[in-house]
Amino acid sequence: ATGYHQLGTLAQARRDYDEAARQYQRSLDINERLGNQLGMANTYHQLGTLAQIRGDYDEATRQYQLSLDIDERLGNQAGMATSYSILGIMEAQRSHAELSITWHLKALAIRLRLGLPEAIMDLGSISAHRRKLGSEEFTALLDRVGGPRNAKAIMSLLDQAEAHGRRNDPR
Repeated sequence: ATGYHQLGTLAQARRDYDEAARQYQRSLDINERLGNQLGMANTYHQLGTLAQIRGDYDEATRQYQLSLDIDERLGNQAGMATSYSILGIMEAQRSHAELSITWHLKALAIRLRLGLPEAIMDLGSISAHRRKLGSEEFTALLDRVGGPRNAKAIMSLLDQAEAHGRRNDPR
């Protein structure tokens, strides 16, 4: 299963998406027969990535959700955060700011709790929404999605991250 998954990754890197899908499916079939839930979650995630690359967001969402469902059952917090974050990125591509922010907030909460460095990616994505929407609209949306108390904490984190970024900008 791992070998087929790697072959899928190589085909994906070559942009041979049909071959990548075939190899990922072979990996998935073996993982299903073995009952390897973590392997299945990883392969569903890659199938979601392929669908997203192809612009099939509905299929990508379905595959990412399958991966997420397994990670939730297994209690795989890092895997859940990865799925939440990628769903947030995809919803931003679809111009669904509220859904995107909702997914990124879920990922951010886990990543901050676990002390994962990927939290900065979610902060960056949320910050991009603030710049795009403007402060007033963004704050109202954040209040709706996360509640006023959480919104205030998120705004503080965003301000800190942006100030840190300005201090470290070599320009």
